[in-house]
Amino acid sequence: MPYFNPNNENFMTDKTEDYHNISINMSWIRMNKNKFMVVTASLSNILGFENVYGYHYTSDGLNRIAIKDPSNRTFFIGIFISLGRDNTEDI
Repeated sequence: MPYFNPNNENFMTDKTEDYHNISINMSWIRMNKNKFMVVTASLSNILGFENVYGYHYTSDGLNRIAIKDPSNRTFFIGIFISLGRDNTEDI
């Protein structure tokens, strides 16, 4: 990913290391009392790669700080339920 380096004459020519991410997602769809329900689980960045998105430079341009994710892995569990009325009779 290109980023701005104030010490380089050419604009956006410096690049970060390659981005790596292995994730897994699962969803389960079912009907519950004439309402659709989706249960989903997601695990992002299973192997915990430390990806760098760019750099912040100090005002003098001598030191840089890597821009990274606040956490290497994220886990999400969600339940989504449709709350609309049943329109199957209208078809």
